[in-house]
Amino acid sequence: MDNAVIEKLEKITQKNSSWLKLLFSHMPKRFLAQIELLQLPPERRFIIKGESNHYIYIVYEGMIRVINEFDNGRIFAFATTQIPAFSGLLELLSGNEINTSTVETIQESKLIRIQKKAFSQWMNEDVEAYKLVVKIFARQLYPSLLSMGSYYVYPKFVVLLQFLVKTYEAAAAAAAGKEVIVTETREELSEILGFSLRTVYRLSNRLVEENLAEIRKKKIHLTSPKIEKMKNYIMRTSYEHQA
Repeated sequence: MDNAVIEKLEKITQKNSSWLKLLFSHMPKRFLAQIELLQLPPERRFIIKGESNHYIYIVYEGMIRVINEFDNGRIFAFATTQIPAFSGLLELLSGNEINTSTVETIQESKLIRIQKKAFSQWMNEDVEAYKLVVKIFARQLYPSLLSMGSYYVYPKFVVLLQFLVKTYEAAAAAAAGKEVIVTETREELSEILGFSLRTVYRLSNRLVEENLAEIRKKKIHLTSPKIEKMKNYIMRTSYEHQA
């Protein structure tokens, strides 16, 4: 790690809240030399469920989403809006190599990355940093655990409907009451939603079958009446599963 990166890290710790400065205040130089600074675009996956990950990520600016997809075709997703956020730490603390969830950025985000081996050695030598990490990580997990019962594991079709409703609402003002055309291709929808391409095609066909949208020239077309039908479908499905 060159001096330019060290200087940039110093600026980051000065610019952000005191927790970051405290975290690195006593870090031995040999660990400092292994830090990487990353800037990731929106919708970038940096941890994949079921794969091994050799890094700890510290998100100090931006927003991330944690996604857990189950074998029955349902997914559990929630956004971590509170910064700082750690990714990869649960697996390290539990002694497991395989990622339990997929983690991706929601917006452009800035992260600090360090290899798990170096991070673990650092925590063993820096008690104050260890206590701070435990406190921050517990604060990160608490909201999701507290409201776990109210989280809903959505069917993939509902996840697609939610995306389409948000897409329509974001473009409705400019469309001035006219139909909104979803610009994303099936391949792009696959990346955004985290579904296989085959699943996206199947769900797109279901949209037409249930008269929730039209597909013309391989593009999904949305109108206000159909969006209302989607909202009613989402509300009804959510109620049925929470009852």
